[in-house]
Amino acid sequence: MLEEGDRLDREAAERRALTEHGFASWSALALAHADRISILRDGELIETGPAANFDRSMVVRAMGMLPTLGKAWAGHRSITIERGATAAEQSNFYTDIIKWV
Repeated sequence: MLEEGDRLDREAAERRALTEHGFASWSALALAHADRISILRDGELIETGPAANFDRSMVVRAMGMLPTLGKAWAGHRSITIERGATAAEQSNFYTDIIKWV
């Protein structure tokens, strides 16, 4: 249990350090300061080259995270649409009551 706490403390400290220097993630830091970037997926070299040739979307795509992120966003989108429809129905209900009174 102590190891888990130490890991969480270390991760929190790393996040604070990144934020203090204006970076949201290690990938943002790498894109800002690296000369070259190499992307590995499952221990296999996927892509390598000068950092100037990469942007965040290319890194995400090369890491194979795009399908995972797409599924997550699709789920969030459907929830947002559902909640918007519910809010519109409630708004119409209250509008009708106000008009009736």
